[in-house]
Amino acid sequence: MKNKTSKMIAAGLLAAAALGTTAEAQSVDSLLDKLVEKGVLSTKEAKTLREEADKDFTKAYSSKSGMPEWVTSMTWKGDLRLRAEHIKGTEENNMDRTRYRYRLRYGAEATLNDNFAVGFRFASGEAGDPISTNQSMGNVSDKKPLFVDMAYVTWTAINNSDLLLAATAGKMENPFTSKDLKFSDSIFDSDFTPEGLALVANWHMNTNHDLVLGGGIFVMDENSSAEVDPFLAVYKAQLNSKWGSQFASTIGFGGYALGNKAGFSGTDGLSKNEAGGQTLSGTSQTYTPLVADASLTYTLESFPLYSGAFPITVAAEFIRNPQAPANEDTGYSAGITFGKSGKKGLWDLGYRYKELQKHAVWEDVADSDFGSYSSASYKTGTDSRGHIFQFQYNFTDAVNMSVKHFYTERIAADAGLDSHRLQADLIWKF
Repeated sequence: MKNKTSKMIAAGLLAAAALGTTAEAQSVDSLLDKLVEKGVLSTKEAKTLREEADKDFTKAYSSKSGMPEWVTSMTWKGDLRLRAEHIKGTEENNMDRTRYRYRLRYGAEATLNDNFAVGFRFASGEAGDPISTNQSMGNVSDKKPLFVDMAYVTWTAINNSDLLLAATAGKMENPFTSKDLKFSDSIFDSDFTPEGLALVANWHMNTNHDLVLGGGIFVMDENSSAEVDPFLAVYKAQLNSKWGSQFASTIGFGGYALGNKAGFSGTDGLSKNEAGGQTLSGTSQTYTPLVADASLTYTLESFPLYSGAFPITVAAEFIRNPQAPANEDTGYSAGITFGKSGKKGLWDLGYRYKELQKHAVWEDVADSDFGSYSSASYKTGTDSRGHIFQFQYNFTDAVNMSVKHFYTERIAADAGLDSHRLQADLIWKF
C-alpha cells in the first residue's frame, strides 16, 4: 500500500511539473531518480512516468506560450553597437574623416520536433552590403533600413556523445566563422552570412580531441542570362585539442573556389576596391586559395587585474592562391591575445600583423575594415599589409567596450602610402 501511494505521489508531482516551468520539471526528474534509487519505483516505471509527463508538458507549454505543439522552444536575441571611427591616410587629396555609425541585429530561433531548427535575423546596413551591417549616421537623420540578415533551417541528423552531424540551408550564420570551425577575417568578414547549403560534422574522438569537418555551396549571384550562376564552394577540416588543464590547440586546413565568375550580372561581384586591381571581368583572376592555420592557448591560473584563469593565445595562418601570379598570390597573419572578454570584469588585449597580396583572396567576402585605400570611399581589401591592435573590456555580461586601431600600407600599387583607422565601440547584448 505504501509503495502504491508513493507511486501515486510521484505521478501527481510529474503532472504538476507538466503545468509548471522547465526548472520544476527538472526537479521532479531528480525526485524520480531518488525514488528509483530507494526502490519505490522500478526503472521501467520511472521511464513510463517521465514519458507521460513529457507529453503533458508539451501540451501545457503549447497552451501557455501560444506556440504549436511541434515548437519545443523559442529563443530571441540581439545586439546594438555604437561606433565612432576616425580614418586618416597619406593618399593625395585624402581628407581625414570621422564618422559615427551603429549596428542593430535582432532575431530568433525556434527549436522544432524531429531535430529541426528554424531561424531568422534582421540587421542594419547600407545598400545591402554583404560584409557590413554598419549604418552611418547622417542624411538629416532620415529613416534607416533593415535587411534580412539570416533566414535558415538546420537539421541535426546525428547528435550523440561521439558525433554531431548537421545541415543548414538558406541564408545562414557563416559556419566557417564559428569557434570550432573557423577561418580568420582574412578569408571571411564576420558579417558575411552566405546563402546556400552547408554541412558540418563534429567527431568527438575522445575527451581531448574533436575533429570538425565542414563543406558548403553558396550562391553568389542569380543571372538569368547565364546557364550556371556564380557560386562559392568552401571546405575546411579543423582539429581542436586539449593537452591537460592548461594547454589547448587548433590546427586547420581548408579553402574555397569561386566558380563560374563570368556569370556575375552587371556590377555584382566586382571588387569594391578596384584600385587594388581585383575585377571579375572576362579576363579576371581565378580565386582558389588554400589556407593553413593553427593556434595554441596557454592558461595561467591567475593574472594581475584579471578575475579567473587567464588565457594567452598565439595564432597564425598562411594563404596561397595557386591560380594567381607570383608576388600576388600569398597572404599570412600572426598574432597574440592576452585574456578573454565576454563576462563582467574580463578583458583582452591583442596584436596581429597581416599581409594580403593583390590576388591572395577574393576581397569581396574578406574583412571590410582592413585595407590601405583611405580615399573618401573608404575602400579596403587586398594589396595591403599592416598592424592591428585591439582592447576589449566587459562592464557587465551584457555591455562591452572595444578600441581597435589599424595601421596599414599598400604593397604594390602606390607602395608606401599608408592609412590609420581607429574604431571605438560600445556594444549592448539583449
